Amino acid sequence: MDILYKISDKLIAEKVETKEDFEFFKHLGFKYFQGYFFERPTILKTKDLEPNQVGVIKLLNLLNSYASIKKVKELFEAMPDITLRLIKFINSAAFGLKQKINSINQAINLIGYNRLKIWLLILTYADKQNIKKSPVFQTAVIRGKQLEILSENFKDIDKDSAFLVGILSLIDVVIQKPKEELFEQINIDDLVKNAVLFKEGKIGTMLFALELDEKNDYLVLIETLSNLGISMETFVESKLKSYAWLQSLLKDI
Repeated sequence: MDILYKISDKLIAEKVETKEDFEFFKHLGFKYFQGYFFERPTILKTKDLEPNQVGVIKLLNLLNSYASIKKVKELFEAMPDITLRLIKFINSAAFGLKQKINSINQAINLIGYNRLKIWLLILTYADKQNIKKSPVFQTAVIRGKQLEILSENFKDIDKDSAFLVGILSLIDVVIQKPKEELFEQINIDDLVKNAVLFKEGKIGTMLFALELDEKNDYLVLIETLSNLGISMETFVESKLKSYAWLQSLLKDI
């Protein structure tokens, strides 16, 4: 385990490999954690999805079918807890909107279905009480943001798709079921699905690079970045920006 960064007054513990590492540095006052220890899902075949997760999947399927705003709004209205939490997320400083969102109808009109789907998926990570202390949540949103930032180096990559890949990359840890099982329940674009499951395409390769960095495998990381045409300096800068963005998000939720 090592410490690479400090964002504002918050220390970041990286390469956390064991529970002992996590408990030790948590006791020392570290606020942000990242490492392979948090990426190991406990797959329970018989575990049912939590009510909040079921609601999110229903909403995702409706958005994926490009249902009318009226139908989407009606389903949100039937799930007030999800609606309130989603609006709180969207109104955070990390989202960067110039005006406050007060309704789902307004959110759809301002950010569209694609961004709405991303933040709904983030809600599946946020279902736990101590979200600000959840390393899995932190890792997922940092991955999403870093992939979004790195995608700016390519004209043929959609930033929202890159963010979505990062969020979905750890979804099995949260729902404690294989990713493939979730993907059967929601209609995920093949480009996103293949990037998450098989590391295919540029986004998949960038996700692979993030995982290499988390595992401290720098030799393969450098080679992977070189194949993408991304410098190590650009990679590290994207990571620092992602941590800063995470801090901005956690401040408001």
